[in-house]
Amino acid sequence: MTIQATESEPINIKDLMLSEPQVTEGLPFDPKNEISEEEWQGIITHIEELKVFDDLHNNWKMFLIMAGDVKLIDPTRVSTLELDEEQWQRIYAELKALEERDSIQMNPSLPKELSSLRIFSPARAAQYPVNPKYKSWLKESLTKRRPYPTTYTDLADAAVAFPELIDYSFSPRDIRLKRNYVNRTLELYQQVPTESTLDESLKRMVELKILFPDQVGDWNLVPPWFWDLAKKQLDIYRKRDFKDFPILDLATQLTILAAGKVEISEDFGMRLVMASDSKIATSEPAMPDIRKF
Repeated sequence: MTIQATESEPINIKDLMLSEPQVTEGLPFDPKNEISEEEWQGIITHIEELKVFDDLHNNWKMFLIMAGDVKLIDPTRVSTLELDEEQWQRIYAELKALEERDSIQMNPSLPKELSSLRIFSPARAAQYPVNPKYKSWLKESLTKRRPYPTTYTDLADAAVAFPELIDYSFSPRDIRLKRNYVNRTLELYQQVPTESTLDESLKRMVELKILFPDQVGDWNLVPPWFWDLAKKQLDIYRKRDFKDFPILDLATQLTILAAGKVEISEDFGMRLVMASDSKIATSEPAMPDIRKF
């Protein structure tokens, strides 16, 4: 059998090089551009409807969460979300009941609600008298739970609700475990992009952004492919009848991740410093075409 040589075009070595990611100016997610005015009106109307705090309509938790999210990503839109004194007293009573329940169940839930209150109204949060014994118990509870990557949600909420209680001296092992866990949630979401896998990866990345504000900038926390997938989920929410909360919730988490810096203080709870002049890689490097010879 004879083998005949065939002619082929000469190979240009540049064809084998990886192309650079596409880079665009601006934020990977900006609520001013991603949420329409009509959607904002629907969100604010929905929150207004939650201002019924009675035994039949116990909406205070959802009100605080959504109002806190609005304050975080667009503070100009909370002016209409005022409460009267009777409503505030109802919230304080509900927070006190949570405080007492936490001590019995040994599972802290007050930090989540108080963190939303501190963001929405720092002045009103300062008026809520937390029992010193509860603070002591909470600090001990959080210290025991901190080595476990899946319990960082408690730490992140407490960092906003009780910043004075958080010990930020995480060991290298703690940080490595947490980052590895986040990477696994991202891999799962990329392979199986569902609402639940998105929620898990978002939650874990936001926790890191809150707990490690100074280090996280060097970690390349959010991969470029993530933004497009997350925005597709936002479009899915837009088609639902009950869409105001999921749109706001997802937009808030994406805005936190897109922020240049997360600042936390007893004076204002949490606020975001947006780096609007940043350059964003919007796609992964393209692999070269494989040529067969």
